[in-house]
Amino acid sequence: MALDALNRIVQNDLHFAYPARMHLGAGDQARLSSKRDLNSQLTTELAARGVPLSESASIVTIVISRLVPATTAG
Repeated sequence: MALDALNRIVQNDLHFAYPARMHLGAGDQARLSSKRDLNSQLTTELAARGVPLSESASIVTIVISRLVPATTAG
């Protein structure tokens, strides 16, 4: 249930922006941004799935992202 709520948030509310060309020493940086407050959005998504506010209000959302090299099928 919580995973479905998180997947919906990731698909609809998170945006990954990056420069057209990334290379070592480039001034541009990749960014991960959210359209809305993630804690509030998760509480809303869980409420829509029947989780009472008394249970979901104590959830704290931490987002950690890292860039990894693209892999190619070979």
